[in-house]
Amino acid sequence: MNTHAPSRAAESSRLHRLNALADRAAADTWRLETDRLGVRVYGNRFDGSQGVVCEFTEFANDDDIVLISAAIDHLTFLLPIIARAARRFREQQATIAELQATLAEREAMASQPVPPAPGKADRPKGHAAPEKTKDYAAQASLLLVNPVFQRFLSEQRDGKVVDDKDTADAALKALLGIESKKQINAKDAARAAWLDLRARFSAYERGYGE
Repeated sequence: MNTHAPSRAAESSRLHRLNALADRAAADTWRLETDRLGVRVYGNRFDGSQGVVCEFTEFANDDDIVLISAAIDHLTFLLPIIARAARRFREQQATIAELQATLAEREAMASQPVPPAPGKADRPKGHAAPEKTKDYAAQASLLLVNPVFQRFLSEQRDGKVVDDKDTADAALKALLGIESKKQINAKDAARAAWLDLRARFSAYERGYGE
């Protein structure tokens, strides 16, 4: 465990400060100029004022200059990507919770005792009750929003893009040779293909987490 890793609260606070900086600097422009005095970054403020933001010494290399002089551009490029990723993560968490609730409800319904059919004799003594049919289609639906499963499907499809629930659904159906996930429960061949794929994913997931 890395005891020096920042806490979620510290990360959130730092990200909030960066967003505030980007908002305040959105109307500013920076330009890099080289003259007889050296390399400088000039800024134009939203209020019309101008001046030198920073001046580089001979110690600064090209990477230093690019990183610092384009700081505003870096912020305005990266922060929206982070916001989209956070929003997508929250949506996936909500979807996972919804699917888990649906799966739990189905499993609870499947566990209810089935009354004997009218006119049927009691099952002969010593005969076990048939095993409840598992809802493999629901299991597959639950995994579709798992980013690790999406990466696994992408690799199974020779690197084709699988980065959300819809592309994962399409990749799964292509790999299993089905048109609907209901076929996983209804057809022996589709069920066998799913069980094989799930077993390979379990091995992949163990290796991914190491």
